[in-house]
Amino acid sequence: MKLPFRFIMCVVVLLSACTPAQQITPTKAATTVSPAPTATIPPTLVPSAVIQVQTLLSDFPGDNYCKLGALIPAGTEVDMLGAYQDYVAVAWNDGAGRKQGFVPKSKLATMPPNVPQLAADAVPWQPLLEFSTWTYYSPNNGGELVIQPASEEQSDWAVDPGHHPVQVPLRMHFGLQRTYENWAGVRIYGTSDVANPWWKGINRMDVTVDREHYRLCVRDGSSEGCTADIPLTVAADQELTLQFMDVNGKQIQVLDQDNNTLQEIDLTKLRGLNLPNGLFPEGWFQFGTTVGAPEKLRVIHPSVTTLPMGTYQPSWLEAPGLKDLAAPHGIQIGTEFNPDQLVDARLCAVYKHDYNVAVISAFSDPKLWTGPGQYDFATLDQIVNQTAQLGVTLYASHLVWGTSDEEGGIPAWIRNGNYSKDQLLDILHQHITTLMTRYRGKVKIYSIANEAPQRDRYPGADFWFDHIGSDYIDKAFQWAREADPDAILILNTDNNESPRDADTYYNIDVQYRIVKRLKDKGIIDAVGMQMHLFLPWNSRVVPKEADVEATMKKFGDLGVQVMITEMDVNQHEMSGTPEERAALQKQLYVDMMTACIKSKVCTLFATWGISDATSWVAARDIQAVYPTYTPDAAPLLFDVDYNPKPPYFALVQVLSGP
Repeated sequence: MKLPFRFIMCVVVLLSACTPAQQITPTKAATTVSPAPTATIPPTLVPSAVIQVQTLLSDFPGDNYCKLGALIPAGTEVDMLGAYQDYVAVAWNDGAGRKQGFVPKSKLATMPPNVPQLAADAVPWQPLLEFSTWTYYSPNNGGELVIQPASEEQSDWAVDPGHHPVQVPLRMHFGLQRTYENWAGVRIYGTSDVANPWWKGINRMDVTVDREHYRLCVRDGSSEGCTADIPLTVAADQELTLQFMDVNGKQIQVLDQDNNTLQEIDLTKLRGLNLPNGLFPEGWFQFGTTVGAPEKLRVIHPSVTTLPMGTYQPSWLEAPGLKDLAAPHGIQIGTEFNPDQLVDARLCAVYKHDYNVAVISAFSDPKLWTGPGQYDFATLDQIVNQTAQLGVTLYASHLVWGTSDEEGGIPAWIRNGNYSKDQLLDILHQHITTLMTRYRGKVKIYSIANEAPQRDRYPGADFWFDHIGSDYIDKAFQWAREADPDAILILNTDNNESPRDADTYYNIDVQYRIVKRLKDKGIIDAVGMQMHLFLPWNSRVVPKEADVEATMKKFGDLGVQVMITEMDVNQHEMSGTPEERAALQKQLYVDMMTACIKSKVCTLFATWGISDATSWVAARDIQAVYPTYTPDAAPLLFDVDYNPKPPYFALVQVLSGP
């Protein structure tokens, strides 16, 4: 029922072949701007102070819960280097070396007098994107993005997956190194490119280099080519900084490597360019690249930052997270995950705070499986290896899935291959063995025969059932057990959390009989309840806590675990006022967690995503459930700005106990 994680895809347009655009020479200036994005904390030490409560050391005057720094224990004496708003720059030696950063003043027992005040140009800027978490990041040369697509189809895949609110002043800094056989550059999006044709209505700025200087290609959505072609005075071998001075991206300053203003551009006043509301009309931006295969693009020292406000307020992120509170109940907390999502510093902070299971949907991407015994492992290897480094449990979703949807499950070469039953059994056996052997010791949980209990009743809904028969389920589990005896094998399906109408009765009954058969053979470990509540095609009857608990125990009596694997609660299909729908959503999250705890057999509570901003039901750029943007669906625990919603705090209360 779900699409695998998808990067935003664009139709590639060769920049050099764009419709000729007016050459524009912006206003030049020779002023110096501040602040600078690097720290210049005065070296002279001032009186020391004592840390009153354990606190996190941040690399800028603010709380960085994504890039977790050192924890300073209570009672530690630190040197005071300077003060900036509500924060102080401190240094201390923890035995392994001298560390330096920022902590809130409120974490000190006392604030000594005469601590020097740090100016805005003496503190590091706050990162909005964490490029070090991106698949394309390399620590070489001080940090760079390296993009080299294997095919034209992959030329525009490197787009960060989030829409980020513009905080001013907003600085984007990078250098570009490329070959010249094809096109390459950075793309800065202000609107989504999901229209047909792709360029219609788009607001986008492409930054590239010719052999001598940087250039800006600005698009206003009126034609396929660049609407305005703006040459810059920054040399191609230098690094560039673009500073946006307002939330809509109307005013831009072009800075050199010393943060001197070289050019000033007003996008609302350029002749022939129709951007009256600026590059970011909705107040958000997105960072991406374009590279024509087989060219290599290196984005040197990339950063997207803003001047830190320096204001401290106690945060929910300082309290124990869901994963910490659930651990005493024997429950892990998971979400659908791709490490590229951590580029967004807001999502990164939430994930590291609350989740310890990564549900990796890239396993069901048909682009992985290129032919009989043939795979393109590059992307999946990166995802698995990067996620494993986070120290979380990896869940492959899904290793075997019979959906014939072109976006997931069965690749076209199998669907159109006219293979015999025996040939398909060999292909499936080889696939299971290859992947589970490759990722043995890294991936702990595998979804096998996803949704088979509900799909097998509909011809055409399950490719493997249609072409092999129901015994494909047993064979798939047997082969999986042989490939990795230590893995947890799960039969996952939807609309099966409680018997409350004809479909749910059917799904539970069929799944129960399959699980009993598999358990008798010793080849299954867990039952999955996807728990996509109130999807258009699922039950509209509200599941009751007691019934869900009873269903979990029914499966548990067979000797298997129960896992909630993909929960979301779609408000769009509910009746009532917005307040009533939100209240029902909150209650359903509470009831499902309560049933999970009380059942004593439930070991995982996972949602299909973290934020409404990236939900497959409600995201702006995904039409998996609805043909148009449906923000009122709002199905997850965090809103579009990654703030926790009432259901989140309700789960905290449930897990904390009476």
